[in-house]
Amino acid sequence: MSSFFDSGPLPDFKEIKKWLGKELPWELVEQWDKAKNDTWLNDFIQKLMNSVKPDAKQPSAETASHKPLRIDISKSDKYVNVSLWLPPGVPIKELRVFATPDRIKLTGLPNDRSQTVKLPVLVLPRSGKAELKGERMLVRFRRRPAQRDEVELFLRE
Repeated sequence: MSSFFDSGPLPDFKEIKKWLGKELPWELVEQWDKAKNDTWLNDFIQKLMNSVKPDAKQPSAETASHKPLRIDISKSDKYVNVSLWLPPGVPIKELRVFATPDRIKLTGLPNDRSQTVKLPVLVLPRSGKAELKGERMLVRFRRRPAQRDEVELFLRE
């Protein structure tokens, strides 16, 4: 990983102090500056970022079960196809799929979760067909035809 100092010209130190405000231990900065150690800022920012964000390499069991589903949506002239990858061990008998003209709602996921998917175009919900292929659910809808009715609008004064 490259250093912050290798990325180009540095901003003025007064600007850095203004950006970081009281978060930076300014007494230590002056000591490092006197010692001509230019890695202090990079180390400080790394520690600050690691303390703020949780370690992404070790997800807990709770966050792993609340992960959103992988979803792929494709549309053609007449159809909208939605692929949802279900987490392993989903009880199929408890799984329910609900559709409206603009979204799909999937209930019965582990930990009483549900997932809502917004569709890119309006569909005919009653035309939907869902099937399972392994851990992937495929849902297909006919697109709702565009309304071509022309209406005159009157101007008000």
